Formats: sequence, C-alpha cells, structure tokens
Amino acid sequence: MWPPRRPLLGLALVQIAALAAGFHFPLPLALTFGLGAGLALAGLLLYRRTSSLPCLYLGWICWCLAAARWTVADPSPAALARQAPPVPVTVELRAVLTDDPVAYAGARTDRLQWIFPAAARELKLAGTWRGVRGPVRVYWRARAGDIQPACGDRWRFRGELYPPRAPAAPGATWVLRAAAGAREAHGSGLRAWAYRGRAWCADCLGLGLETHPDAAGLLRAMLLGLRQELTPDWREAFATTGTLHVFAISGLHVGVLALLVTLVLKLFGISRMHWFWWLAPLLILYTLGTGLKTSALRATLMALIYFAGLSLGRRPDPTNSLALAALLILGWAPAQLHDVGFQLSFVVVGGLSAWYGPIRRRLPSGRIRDPLKIGPETRWEHGAHQALRYFWGLVAASFAAWLASWPLVAYHFNLISPSGLLGNLLVVPASFVIVLTGLLALLTGLLFPLLAAVFNTANSVVIAGLLALIEALQRVPGSYLFVAAPPLATLVGWYALLALARGPRWRGRPLALLLAAALAAAGPLAAWRSGHVPLDILDVGHGHCALLTPP
Repeated sequence: MWPPRRPLLGLALVQIAALAAGFHFPLPLALTFGLGAGLALAGLLLYRRTSSLPCLYLGWICWCLAAARWTVADPSPAALARQAPPVPVTVELRAVLTDDPVAYAGARTDRLQWIFPAAARELKLAGTWRGVRGPVRVYWRARAGDIQPACGDRWRFRGELYPPRAPAAPGATWVLRAAAGAREAHGSGLRAWAYRGRAWCADCLGLGLETHPDAAGLLRAMLLGLRQELTPDWREAFATTGTLHVFAISGLHVGVLALLVTLVLKLFGISRMHWFWWLAPLLILYTLGTGLKTSALRATLMALIYFAGLSLGRRPDPTNSLALAALLILGWAPAQLHDVGFQLSFVVVGGLSAWYGPIRRRLPSGRIRDPLKIGPETRWEHGAHQALRYFWGLVAASFAAWLASWPLVAYHFNLISPSGLLGNLLVVPASFVIVLTGLLALLTGLLFPLLAAVFNTANSVVIAGLLALIEALQRVPGSYLFVAAPPLATLVGWYALLALARGPRWRGRPLALLLAAALAAAGPLAAWRSGHVPLDILDVGHGHCALLTPP
C-alpha cells in the first residue's frame, strides 16, 4: 500500500498548500506570525498530550502563511518597493550579479546587450544614497570593448528603473535599463569562485570542437546548464518533442557524477558508510557551478539525504527524501513555489516515485523463457535479458513522467508532446552517454587537455546522432500539439486522481475518484465546447501584431 507512514510527505504537502493560500489571500502578517508562534508554544507545553500535534501542525501552517505574505509584501524598510517610486525613474544603483550574464549582439556591431539578474544593495535617488535590497534584472547596452560583467561582481549602474509588472506576485523583479555601468569590486566567496570554475569548464568542453560550435554549445547546455548556448531552432526542436528536460541539471547529472566518484572510492577500498563525506563537497560545488537551478538543487539534496542515510545506517526512502528537499527549498525561498522549474522537477520525480512501480509490474519482465532449454543461460542470453529489462524499465519511467508532467506543460507552455513518450526511450540513453563522456572530459581536462579533447570529439558523434533523432521526431505528424492552457481545476483534479489511485482504500474513495475525474475532465470539455478563439490582427506600423483572446 502506498504511501506508508511518511510524516515528511505530510509536512511538505501542508507547507505547499499553506504557501499557495498565503500568496493569494492578503492575511495580516503580524497576526499570522504571532498566532503561529502561540500555537507552536502551546504544542510544546502540551508535550505528550493528544492536542500537542494539532497545535504544532496549525502553528506550522500559520508560519507558512506568514512566510508567503513576507515574500509578497516585504515589510522591511530597506525593501526596494519601499525605497523606489512605483513609476519609471532615473537612478544610480549598486548591485551584485547573482548569475552569469548573457550577451546578445545588437543592431550595431560595436554594441552588446547584456542581460543578467542582480541583487540591489544601494540606491541613489534625489542625490541621496540609501541601502536597499531586492531582485533586479539588468539590461545593459554596452560597447564591445567594455569590461564584461561576471557573477559575484559588484557594479554601479545608471539608468531607468522600472517597477515590476505584477507587484503582488511572489519574487516580483524590478527592471533596470542601464545606460552606463562600472565594476567596483570583483566577486568573492564560494559562489563567485564556483561560477569562475564553470567558465573554465565551458572552455574545457570546447576543446577539440572548435569547428563544431553547435556540438560544443549543446554539450555546455547539457552539462553546465548554459541554455543560452543552444540556438533558437534547437531549443524549439527539443521543446516541441518533449525532450527539453535533458538540459535541466537534475538526477541524471548528479547520479552520473556520484557513480564516477563512488567507483573511485570503491577502488581505494573506502566503505560506503563514509561515501557521504567525499561526495557532499563535490556535489555542492557542482550545484553551485551550475547556477543553483531548482532541478539541480533538488537532485543534490536528495542525493545528500540518500548518502547521509547510508552513513547513519538508515534505509533511504525516495519519497521522504523528495519531501525533505521540498521543505528545505521552500523554507529558504517560498517564491520557488511559483517557479515552473520547481513545479516540473518535483512533480515529475513524485510521479516516478508513485507510478513507476505499478506501471513496470504490468509490463513484460524482460526475461525470455525457453521451456525446452536444458542448462543455465549463456552470457549472451543474460545480456539480452538485461537489455530487455532496461528497455521496459525505461518505458515505465517515460510513461510515469509523462503522466505527471503533461498538465503542467500544457498549462505553462500551451503544448502537449506525445512524441516525448517515444523520444525519451532513445534520448535518455544518449543523454547518459553524453553526460558520462562530458564529465570524464572535465575530470581529465585539468591535467590532460589532450585527453579531454578526445572525449569531446567522441561525444560529438553521439551529439550528431541525438540531433538527427530530434529532427526526425519533429517531422512526425502529430508529434506535438499546441493547446489552450487548461484551467486550474483540471490540474487539481488530475493530480488528485493520480494520488487517490495510488492511495489506500477507504469507504469514500470511489466518490473522491469520481469527483477528481470530473475536475480533470472540466478543462478539455470546456475547450471542446468553446469551439473558436478570437484572433485580432493589428497594423503597428513596422509589421503586424496578432492578439489571441482566450475564450
């Protein structure tokens, strides 16, 4: 019966529901936080009594509500929303870059358009500098010979500061269109050092591929999360075929790195009880160097929890590890709940955890039984059986991930990709080979650059085959469909249906399944009944603008 007793899963679900409610309902921050503190204190005072646990749960809910309200409306006097006016204004701003900048060529050959996120530190308005804090996305049109910005550097910009388009949205970001900029200090600290390490890794993955820039860009995107290295055509091809997930630094990358490290540790005779202390620093540095993306952070946390359990002599549980990773990430940054990467990462892994087993048990075992054969199976027969078991396991994983992800993909991207079910059967093994070979190139590139170039050159053959496969999938009729975003009720109903179908049996389960199925069917039924979507074509002087109005 699934799920067994997992308190962390209950806490994570309660946290997600409370944060979602806090983001959408303007509750008093001080009252909510005070009520949570009072309930938590009552739960501690009533220790070992029946009412202790409900008080602690209610206190946890109130604190999550307060965290959501703090994220939406930061009451600190230093918040950027309280220091800057709600209209565009010319300012000077000191900020620290929080990620690697992306450069785009401008209309003039001597200009570059830099785009990067930053954390505001000081704001000069009306001739006075004042301390501020808040996220800012900087657009800086610089000359080609200007100093290039880098993650962790402290810069001073002058330009137009624009308020967020949706100020009440979690993690609302201000926009600075900078006319001038100057670096004031180099980046320092572990994160800045990790980003400089990523720049070295990007150079290492380009060794031997100087005449194949597309292969080098795909390799950097897949191993380091540098998606800006992908051309727009390839990005669209992977997105429409449902295979763009291979560029998310996730369990595949962390798992391959952990596999390589554990193989080395086994060679030196190090016990698995001590693997955690060797793996943890390498996994943390790799996650920092890839930009702390949600999928990478989730995979790293789950891997650390897994190996920490081994070192403590505990049996690891994937569902509890996933729930603990969600608790930690949302506890540190509640606005991640509205991040598409967070939603897809946790929903897909949750779907794999819940549905991989049942689907796999209904597929062939992969063993070919010959009733007339005498004697044990040969080595070749054993290899064929292993390959079949791997194939059917991959089918089960692909279908489970698709079941869990398609509503979110349709909701956020207006896209359904049936070709992803077939494509992942070939793309995932090819991605494993690319990631494994790429990591070997990085590990050997420090001492033997020539060997890294050999690995990269070998990888280019696999990359060429992968790109040819994606092109073929994209040409298949019906491989992807553009659809209207389903209503929120459809998402709630679909995931409730998946959870109830795997949950324990109880008296009201048939009625709950029927209600969840009705909610899941509400979106497609409404889209079918609507029939038409209004389309307006406007002449804007330099072309035409198409406006689609949802029904």
